[in-house]
Amino acid sequence: MKKRILVMLGAVVMVCCTLGAQANKSFLSDRPLYVQLSTGLVGEDWADFDSGQSWKFDYAGKTGIGFGGVIGLGLYKHLSGELGMQFLPKAEYTQAGTKYNISQFLSYLASRITVTVSPNMALFTRVGLGYRSFDNSQPGYGSGNVIAPVFGVGLNYFFSKVFWGGFSYTHQPGKFTGDTADRAPNYNEYSLTLMYRFRS
Repeated sequence: MKKRILVMLGAVVMVCCTLGAQANKSFLSDRPLYVQLSTGLVGEDWADFDSGQSWKFDYAGKTGIGFGGVIGLGLYKHLSGELGMQFLPKAEYTQAGTKYNISQFLSYLASRITVTVSPNMALFTRVGLGYRSFDNSQPGYGSGNVIAPVFGVGLNYFFSKVFWGGFSYTHQPGKFTGDTADRAPNYNEYSLTLMYRFRS
């Protein structure tokens, strides 16, 4: 519960900083604000995961399509702070002949380091804290969550000073013990991204 409160407070702080930056033009002049949209392939091996129950996951329990976005604010030359949200595919399973599903999303706060490697290309790495939430449609299990570090790497290509395209990989470790509602496999996502920078 305390970890959940900390994540929520961190999100509020990030949003407040972003709104404050928008209101302060001199602050934004050398600290770019950006938004990024992404979609890609999510790999969560629910099918081979020990849920502690007699659940038989279908193929969607291994892979699916996810989508989401990021709000970021440049803090120093190469360092940014980010608030991200990813909507993940449902993991569907069968128990005693009845089908159920686990809907889920991931939110995170992270720092990002970006290094330009050519006039039109940059590499980045990301590290932060993520909150992955689960909602099981089977009565008796309800909601659960995993709070764990989030790691990522990626590449950006500069189409212009404000539009960046790219590719990213994101990982969060799973949770393999504890209550059934809180157990989950590792999360991996391979995404295509499109970023718009309000200040170049």
